Amino acid sequence: MEKNNFKVFYSKKINIVTAITALVIEIVIIGGVISEYNLLAVILFEVIFIPIVLILILSDLLFKVDISDEVIKVRTNSGRKYKIDIWDINFVECHRNYSRFKGGTSMHFYIIVATKTEKLQMEGTMIGFDKMAGYLLDKLQAVEIDKKAASSKCKKTLAWYKTNEYKKIITKQDQKNINIDTIE
Repeated sequence: MEKNNFKVFYSKKINIVTAITALVIEIVIIGGVISEYNLLAVILFEVIFIPIVLILILSDLLFKVDISDEVIKVRTNSGRKYKIDIWDINFVECHRNYSRFKGGTSMHFYIIVATKTEKLQMEGTMIGFDKMAGYLLDKLQAVEIDKKAASSKCKKTLAWYKTNEYKKIITKQDQKNINIDTIE
């Protein structure tokens, strides 16, 4: 039997962008203090703004899924840890969210894994997402996860995620013409 040892986590680049954005906002705020002398309003804003930015950055850094053969170890955004044994999984869903916003469109991909007590959601932007899709597909095909846990459409989608085909959709200029339900 092949060993499965890998991790799924958020890219550190996203945290760098968040930190740089926060730094730019801080510079603008400090500039406002110097020019307007409205120190109390700026202090109140800082008391709210700095903790929110820190929570956003740290929550992404904390989240991690560590796969080791038949055990999935999870550390949530809040730091809580739990384990999922592969044979306890009773639900696997592949979810796609297509949204439009001013000036463009956006498509997001998710894998949701659940047991009776825990629920794990992973996003397509995470490092290792494709490996997790392949891992779950292999376990479903080997009947280590109950075959009723995932629909046939979900299994096709996992195969699609495994080959990174979903990334081609994300980068395509005109997503309006894509019917994601017909992709196999």
